[in-house]
Amino acid sequence: MRARGVELSLNPAPFYWRICFGTMLMDLAQAFIFDVGWFFFAAWGMVLAAVSVIAFGRDILGIRRRENRKSD
Repeated sequence: MRARGVELSLNPAPFYWRICFGTMLMDLAQAFIFDVGWFFFAAWGMVLAAVSVIAFGRDILGIRRRENRKSD
């Protein structure tokens, strides 16, 4: 499409690509920080789950404590 000597493309892909993806691409440092963050929060979640099971396992799972019997 041509208007006033300016060539206009009817294909919005190059414009869309430049606006949305050209400025939002992650560089290597940002990707590394993103991955480290995911690993940290995954490990933190596992630690919290383990501590919760250790602390409240008897209540959650319904396990009764064995009574120590003294042998004569």
